[in-house]
Amino acid sequence: KSNCTELTNQGMGCGSNERIVRKTLEFFTDKINNGIDVSDYFVAIQWTESSRFEFFDNTSKSWGIVKHDVIATENVRAMPDDERQEIFTYFKYNNNKYWASKLFASIICLGTFFAQYNIKYVFTMVNCPYTLIGFDEYQLKYCNDNFNWYNNDILKSGVDNMDVERVGSGHPSESGHIQIAQHLYQFLSTQI
Repeated sequence: KSNCTELTNQGMGCGSNERIVRKTLEFFTDKINNGIDVSDYFVAIQWTESSRFEFFDNTSKSWGIVKHDVIATENVRAMPDDERQEIFTYFKYNNNKYWASKLFASIICLGTFFAQYNIKYVFTMVNCPYTLIGFDEYQLKYCNDNFNWYNNDILKSGVDNMDVERVGSGHPSESGHIQIAQHLYQFLSTQI
């Protein structure tokens, strides 16, 4: 149904919500700074586990991704154990409320940005309600009332609410990822 002429996929395994915001803003602000009207774009964002984060690694001169058991940099380098432990310590001093506040800010950042530039979008979650652990009622209500969610409901926007093929612990299989894209496309087609 859409007249899509360009597809950009900036998703990355183990990527963080910080990365989602950074890459999305880089993509659009470059176009806006060059005088391009971005109001005919449509964006699908799948928010991920809130405890993932990124950092800029001065040694490799690239961005690094971190989740509870993974540290990796775009320009791959061997990282000494003491440096890895220092990065993992960041998890030790934070909790679900902290991670939830960061996700809340990320959602507001992109949702408000999209509204300002009339960019059509839909938000979804990797695993709802797990991704929303630590959210307060006011945060859930604000997000649900002010942003465009798959299934029109933040609490029903997760991949766990999609009928997709899964493997092992429930992670979508390769076919499952294609099915997720099909679900999102069907939803987006009603919005365009």
